[in-house]
Amino acid sequence: MFGKEDENLRITFDIDIRSRTHDLDLRKGDYGKAINNFSGYLMEIKTSASLPLWLARILSELEIYPDSFSKYGAVYKQDLISERFLEQSLMEEQIEQEMKNKLNSSTNWRNIKCLQAS
Repeated sequence: MFGKEDENLRITFDIDIRSRTHDLDLRKGDYGKAINNFSGYLMEIKTSASLPLWLARILSELEIYPDSFSKYGAVYKQDLISERFLEQSLMEEQIEQEMKNKLNSSTNWRNIKCLQAS
């Protein structure tokens, strides 16, 4: 939405914020991976000067205050966390497999006796 009386004011609303790293041509469709921990609406106000007084009053009455949010940063953080979780899971699987291999190769299962407490 562009200001009819103030061409230096622009307000946009984003919902269902998603990202994708392939099929970047917008003609490929409206889809992508949702940004975690984001629900609701994102209102972005851009102005080359200070906020008009009428808008500042409305935002104050509605208890809407400035906050910072980077869509790019949110996607980067989400992907970084996913990548680290995957790396940790793979490392844990590798350690588990190495332990199983060591047990299988160094233990003669036929010579193990079960001791019972008396």
